[in-house]
Amino acid sequence: MELSQLYQLQEHTLGISSLAYDEEKGILYSGSLDKTIKIWDLHINKDNTIGTPKLLNSINAHKKWITDILFIKKYSTLFSSSLDKTIKIWKNKANTLYCDLYLESHLDYVQKLFYLEKSNQLISTGFDCQIIFWDLKNFHILSNIDEYNSPILSISCTENELTLFLGTFNSKIILWDLKMNEEKMFLRGGGPIMDLKFISSQNLLVGIDNYGGLFGWDINNVKLLISKQLKEPLNSLEIFQSDGKFFLILGGTNLYIYSISPFQEIFKIPAHEDKIESIKLIKIDQYKTQTPKYYIISGSIDKTIKIWQLKNV
Repeated sequence: MELSQLYQLQEHTLGISSLAYDEEKGILYSGSLDKTIKIWDLHINKDNTIGTPKLLNSINAHKKWITDILFIKKYSTLFSSSLDKTIKIWKNKANTLYCDLYLESHLDYVQKLFYLEKSNQLISTGFDCQIIFWDLKNFHILSNIDEYNSPILSISCTENELTLFLGTFNSKIILWDLKMNEEKMFLRGGGPIMDLKFISSQNLLVGIDNYGGLFGWDINNVKLLISKQLKEPLNSLEIFQSDGKFFLILGGTNLYIYSISPFQEIFKIPAHEDKIESIKLIKIDQYKTQTPKYYIISGSIDKTIKIWQLKNV
């Protein structure tokens, strides 16, 4: 497995907070602390490689920092959240974003967005400590969880969407039963839980914290299987599968790749001058007659976006 940097994009005036990808159009969206969303054409070639990316447009999206962006393929719609307490819904028409609607129910910063595909719901969390479930047909609130006194920084879910995993600022990992609408149990991390991913086939919940902790819990047996302390805060996490094995991509200021079984570091690459806030792993398979290609895109507080090719996957 090899990782090599291809491109560096630097058009934002403040740090990048989130990335989203529209695989049908080959469009990358970047949300930033400079309050803008930028639209990038990745120029997908006929051999499934990325050509020289081009900035198509820059949208003044929010009044304050953008905290998260989420692209939902089913609706070809981009969602954004901000410190201005709003969630905005965007349509891309001729490489310009138009805000069809915005949601104003959080009382403080909106922190995280997550999509429940089977139930067609959007989840939003904020520094008001609310967890709101939105109906994406009519954009009204279906329910909310307001019994916690710590902001939710990260969200994941089981494949059947019966259990939600919520990572809090105060190091708590909540397992929430969506059917019964109640807490099943909670686990403890070592610091603010910055990202969570659940591997359903392994019943493994993997997460990272802002103190450099990497952990993996066997949810069936409530057993800690992975525990690793890195020497830098971790902010972003992705998971991919190759030849039946699972691998973790971690972002601090370095990029790390770990295999899960056996658990070991594959490599560590100095990536950015400041912390990586968002990692997006994309598989490009637009031209089915060609071999799929894998790329890691990292967005950092250092104002740069870097595109890395992952080879021999």
